[in-house]
Formats: sequence, structure tokens, C-alpha cells
Amino acid sequence: MLKKSLLKQLQKPGRYLGTEINTSHKKRKRHHISVCLAFPDLYEIGMSHQGIQILYSIINALDTATCERVFAPARDLEELLRKKKVPLSSLESNTALHKFDVIGFSLSYELCYTNIFTILDCSTIPFKSEDRPSWPLVIAGGPASVNPEILADFIDLFVIGDGEEVIKQIIALCAQHKKKHKQKEKEKLLCALSTLEGVYIPRLFKKGPAHAIQKISLRSLDQAPYPTKPIVPYIQTVHDRACVEIMRGCPHQCKFCQARHFYHPVRLREANTIKELAQKILAATGHDELSLLSLSSGDYPHIESLIKDLSQSCSNNRVALSFPSIRVEKLITILPYYLSQTKKTGLTFAPEAGSERLRRFIGKNINIDYLKESTLEAYTRGYQHIKLYFMIGLPTETREDLDGIVKLVYELAKMRMQVAKKPAQINVNIGTFIPKPHTAFEREKMDSVVLIQEKQNYLKEKFKKRYIKYHFTPAAISVLEGAFARGDRRMGDVITRAWHKGARFDAWKEHFNADIWKRAFEEKGIDLEQYATRQIEEGEILPWGHITL
Repeated sequence: MLKKSLLKQLQKPGRYLGTEINTSHKKRKRHHISVCLAFPDLYEIGMSHQGIQILYSIINALDTATCERVFAPARDLEELLRKKKVPLSSLESNTALHKFDVIGFSLSYELCYTNIFTILDCSTIPFKSEDRPSWPLVIAGGPASVNPEILADFIDLFVIGDGEEVIKQIIALCAQHKKKHKQKEKEKLLCALSTLEGVYIPRLFKKGPAHAIQKISLRSLDQAPYPTKPIVPYIQTVHDRACVEIMRGCPHQCKFCQARHFYHPVRLREANTIKELAQKILAATGHDELSLLSLSSGDYPHIESLIKDLSQSCSNNRVALSFPSIRVEKLITILPYYLSQTKKTGLTFAPEAGSERLRRFIGKNINIDYLKESTLEAYTRGYQHIKLYFMIGLPTETREDLDGIVKLVYELAKMRMQVAKKPAQINVNIGTFIPKPHTAFEREKMDSVVLIQEKQNYLKEKFKKRYIKYHFTPAAISVLEGAFARGDRRMGDVITRAWHKGARFDAWKEHFNADIWKRAFEEKGIDLEQYATRQIEEGEILPWGHITL
């Protein structure tokens, strides 16, 4: 924990206490491998990330390791650390990061890359792998690691795929190496680690089909460890609730969806396991909301009976049941009844496109009649607003598809007038299509900044009613994300240049500075828009071509 004198100077000191309920303060022993899990965004985002909670629990259960946490320091803390010349430290023991054996970054989103360099720099850890001959070993994993080349010069080791089992293998090899070799003999450790399934070590990689890296996947989700005593933050986080992952993977074939490929194949948790986990987590945390997590919860084979059982037990304990964004299918017609048993949690649906033609083309095969039926049922049970997700800029999109978004939004809003005197409030979140690696659309072009803005302005003109609240991802942020998603090793220098110019928290509109990124790309002689938006021709080698999901 930071000194009280420093905490008092911060806007949200609760981010840096490290004494939350269920934290581990395991005493470090000489032979232990010390791990610090680093999330390159604010505490409120990172503590809503289930991967952090899972790995924290797994590592601290090992006899050979200790695990602590660190998050990207907010601007006020970063300035204070530099002013006081104090290194960034872990939450649990206030240990400077450069004293850990392993720093593990969770890469959930490309626009967090600059925060990696903030964490390293504030910890006095050199950026480049070649400049770190000894500990700490800097590793990374998560969905944004499927194109690791952007960070290849900076990360020692990438885990491609599920991390639950391989993290234990990494720690075991690190422990063996620490006993046998001097710390500076890092090359021997990397050679040993390169034999593990799902591990990619850029500095040792030799191009060619024999050296392709195959994603690692858990064979059984039901047997996989899951934290029954997750950390409970003192301050409100983005997802302030108890969570149980009921299924990993998705059976659908949406052509734009990278997550489907990253988490494939589909694996289930048994219903009894889910109910047991839910009971233990709620007892250990005191949360008043339980969320059932997966990419497509409606495809869980026993979802209806599971909802009924959990709804009854949750209602008895005044715990609300919730889902992440729900695929539009027959299941959703029964959800409003069960989700309204205690407090009403939000209803979020993702039609993605405004027309049946475009939904079919992108592989989003859904029945809009089910959405309408469920929406009317929700209004009947007292819901006054719903949230919808759409994308613009999808391949083959026309003006009619944009009009279809408008028509569907107004239709769903006005349906409430069948049971009340005024329309429902509709919160519309409209993102921009980005051709992501390992998807069917990975070579497709994306819209330019100007075209994105034109489409956004067109929709804004249509959404004039007060009961329609809309949110658009800024066009410049989307194009930058597109450049990162498809980037090669040249992107690493661009990102560090932008970081030195002040780029931080680029996913946050209030922090994003398009001029910084424009100058960084220009100084490297790269046209940002052309790099991000161009069509990649068939036969052109992809930067992520050596990674197999």
C-alpha cells in the first residue's frame, strides 16, 4: 500500500490500498517465484476482469509462488510518483515491480498498449526485452495477444490461449531455473519455456510452418479452478457483482468476432458446479448481483433450468440475476420474468446490424421476432429501458442498413406504449467494424475517419427523440484500433513514440489525443489511415500468420 501521505493527494486512493476483502498477503519465501499481475488500465476496469481473479487465485494456491497485483496508475499517481521519484509498486506488499520475478500483463484490448509502457517506466523496468538480461520476466496473454507482433520487442513471452494450466508450468520452470542458474542467464530460461504448448517467445522465433504457434485450450472447464473467494474492491468498479463463467467458447459463426476463435472450442461447466460456485462466491463477497458469463449464454444446454434454480435461490437472498449482452434467440423471451424477481438488472441485446440481409451476411443469424417478444414482456414487467449494440461499417453495408438500425430502435422504444403511456428509453451503443485477426473478415477494409463520421452524423440526425440515448466510438479511436489490430513490429516504435509524447489511456475519450498519434505515425513514415483501412490482398503474408487459433 502507498504511504498515507501519498494516498491523501490522490483523487481515488481506494484504487491503491491493496487491503480489499479476500486479498492474499502470502508471505514470500526465498525459493518462491514472485508474480505481479499487471492490468494496463485503471483499477476499476482491471478488477472487473475475470482473468485477473482466476490467475490470482491459481498462483497463490501454489506452494512455489506468490501473486500480487498492479494496475495502470491514473495520471495523478503517475505525476506524483515521478515528482517524488518513487517507483510503482504492487498493491498487496508495496513491493517495487522490478523486484518481482515475473510481471504478467493481461491484454484485453489493443488501446491499452501505451499503459504497458507507463507501468514499466514507472517501475524502472527497461522497455525492450533485449535490455532485460535478468528478472523480471515480462509475459503477456489475453485476447489482444493473438497478434503479438506489435509488442514483440517488449514482451519476453506470450501465452496464446487459456492460461490456467500453462501459468503453473511457467512458474515451475522459473522455479527450477532460479535454483540452478544465475539470474542473468535468462536465455536458458526462455529456451526451456519455448517448449510449452501455447507459448510464443518472439526473440527465439524462426519463421516457417514448423514453428507455427498453436493456441492452448483447457480440455475441461468444469474441472478448471475458479475463485470462490474473489477480491471485493472498496470502490465501485465497472462490473460490481459476483460472476460465474458457465461456458467458454461460442457455437456460432459470426464473421467479425475474434472472441469466438480465441475461446473456441465450446466447453461447459456442469449446472451443479455452477450453482455450488455461485453459493460460495456470494457467501464470500456479499454481492447483491450474480452474473452468468459466457459469449453466448443462451446456448448453454441447461440454461432454462439453471436460470429457474438460481433465480429462486437468488430471490430468497435478495440477489439479482444478470447476464452480459444476450444473443437474440428464443431464450430471451423468458428472461424478463426471471431477471425481475428482485431488482431489475439491465437488459442488453446485440442485433449488430439493421437489416436481415446484412445480419445473414455477417453470420449473425437471429430472429428479430424473439427480440420484440422479449422486449414487450420486459415492459410488461416494469422495465423502462433497454440497451442495444450495433456496428456500422460492416462489409457490404448500405444506407438501407443504417435506416434499418433507426427503424428497429424506434420500433422497440414505442412498443412500451402498449403497456404504458410513453416510449421506453433506448440506450444505443454503436461501434465501428474493425477487421480483426483470425476472423473471416481479417483482410477486409474498414471505413476511413471521414466516412465513419458521416455515418455517425447521419444516425445522430435520425435519433432526435429524447428517449433515444446514443453513444458512438470516436472515429479516430476506431481507426487507431484498426491499425493496432493488424499491426506488425513497426507499430512498437510508433506506440513508444506516442507514449513519450504523452499518450495514455487511449480507450478513454477524455484522454485520447488524435494529434499525438498522427505525429507519431508521421515520424515513422506510416500513413495511419492507409495502414488501418486498406484491403489486405489474398496471398499477402499476415503479421499474425504464424499464430494458429
